[in-house]
Amino acid sequence: MKKKNTNWQEEQIRSIWYDINNPRIINIIENCLASGENIPPWISHKFYDAVVRMKPLDTKWQTFEAVGSKGTLDHFISPRLLFRAAVDESMKYITNYSLFKEMIYTCLKVIKTTSEQNQQVKYENRNNEIIVNELTLYKYDTFGFYNEETNTSSDEFPLKEFIPNYLTKYEEKHMRVEKKINLTHTLDQYLQ
Repeated sequence: MKKKNTNWQEEQIRSIWYDINNPRIINIIENCLASGENIPPWISHKFYDAVVRMKPLDTKWQTFEAVGSKGTLDHFISPRLLFRAAVDESMKYITNYSLFKEMIYTCLKVIKTTSEQNQQVKYENRNNEIIVNELTLYKYDTFGFYNEETNTSSDEFPLKEFIPNYLTKYEEKHMRVEKKINLTHTLDQYLQ
């Protein structure tokens, strides 16, 4: 008798990995990379759709304004943006199952914000051109955070350690022009 796999989430991850790694999609991605074009939005949407259908990983962090309210569970690392950043950095994040799975678990982490705060931190996608208003490293720093489970608070975003460097590099390339002026000084300070 076959043993039933009880890890449903692992099965979901493997299924989306197989789906994205089919030869047709890989060929489209590689052609886009070779020509300097952006990947079609439907490919990064496949990744996004898979992530938001999975059970989120609640970090228990919430903005001060969201405490005691229903709030909005916010994937503080955008699945679409992370997927695009991974493709831009190296196909190994897409073709290597372990790295792909790590990307999914990174995106599954959520914080609780108000719906207004959730709107404030979004990037823009205009005709498949990404425009980043603020790096993920900093876009939550204007909010204070509280963790009921540990009874701790933070005046800056407490989960920066989970933000991959390749995401920050990608966001820098797509930063709104007027924001790029101050970016180099600020990012250099953080990376020291």
